[in-house]
Amino acid sequence: MSVGYDAKLKVFSISLKRQIRSANIGNMPLSSLIQLPNMNVIVIGSFDNNIILYDLDFGKVIQTVIAHEDAVTCLAWGKKSKLLASGSSDCTVKIWKSFAETDIIKPLECLESQLDHNSQL
Repeated sequence: MSVGYDAKLKVFSISLKRQIRSANIGNMPLSSLIQLPNMNVIVIGSFDNNIILYDLDFGKVIQTVIAHEDAVTCLAWGKKSKLLASGSSDCTVKIWKSFAETDIIKPLECLESQLDHNSQL
């Protein structure tokens, strides 16, 4: 799977050696993605400050959350903690929980970067 500046999600099959899905996800560039373990849901970081949940089974966006004050630039998943971390050009890291099918994602806590200059994550 990949995302890019064209705002497209592309899914490839290694066994078929070809692209099997392409979907437009909004109008802004997409920066990062991870697949949630044991779910056919991917989490996408976007330059429109959002985290987007996309259901691979149904081929649609199932949730969009305003995550940061600037572009979401990176995502990481904690296997043991089952928490999502998102980093942004606003120099913050946020930790997210609640990925049950009936829950929306919610910020668990926001960790402000301790930077004395305009560095981005």
